[in-house]
Amino acid sequence: MVVEFPLNEMRRSCPCAACVQLRPQGGPKVPADITLVSAEMHGLWGLAIVWSDGHATGIHSFEVLRRSAEARND
Repeated sequence: MVVEFPLNEMRRSCPCAACVQLRPQGGPKVPADITLVSAEMHGLWGLAIVWSDGHATGIHSFEVLRRSAEARND
């Protein structure tokens, strides 16, 4: 299965502590033209992503990505 995730959505859903803390205030602020600079496996459980806005601390777990993909297919 191939699933595409909108980059803005992935950046806004960053699971790092700083972004989670900003969510109740409507953040993090994400540029409309956000791009992915790099994505690398983090062990066997997720993707470490570096974004064009300089953010690089969130690791997107495969479990969460899988659940999101399944929800898209419902």
